Amino acid sequence: MTTQDKIAAAAARYGVPSSIALAVARAESGYNQAAVSSAGAIGVMQLMPATAAGLGVNPWDEDQNIAGGTQLLAQLYSRYGSWDLALAAYNAGPGAVDRYGGIPPFAETQAFVPRVLAYAGMEPSLYQPYDMVPAAWDEWPGTMDQGQGQTDNTGLFLLAAAVAIALLA
Repeated sequence: MTTQDKIAAAAARYGVPSSIALAVARAESGYNQAAVSSAGAIGVMQLMPATAAGLGVNPWDEDQNIAGGTQLLAQLYSRYGSWDLALAAYNAGPGAVDRYGGIPPFAETQAFVPRVLAYAGMEPSLYQPYDMVPAAWDEWPGTMDQGQGQTDNTGLFLLAAAVAIALLA
């Protein structure tokens, strides 16, 4: 059985579209069980050791790695209800998605979500870069205290412009 066949079987077992599971494996490791990221993620589905332990799988075993990664995808989709957010949580962690109220502003995650969706042949359903969906005013670029008690309101101007554009569209 090929790695892709194993992924498709795990996807069927956990109720994940095989196109999504295959796309994640392609983006994460190129279907390579020997892949280890600089952050320490392991195998085909690039599971972090703590994540694998939480799932009760051995990330060094290809079958368990695939089962764990696919199970995680199912859990994240169940939690977030969209593949955009589930994929963002798979890449950056659910805490980051919760903290930012959407796809986090990490370059890797912002590239990962549309890449996986494209590999899967899917259109983004909610995907917007984080900087267009602020979780709080003080997270907008340019609205932070500039260190001398002065606040640059460039971010607020950008928000007003984005709202105006949205209303005119």
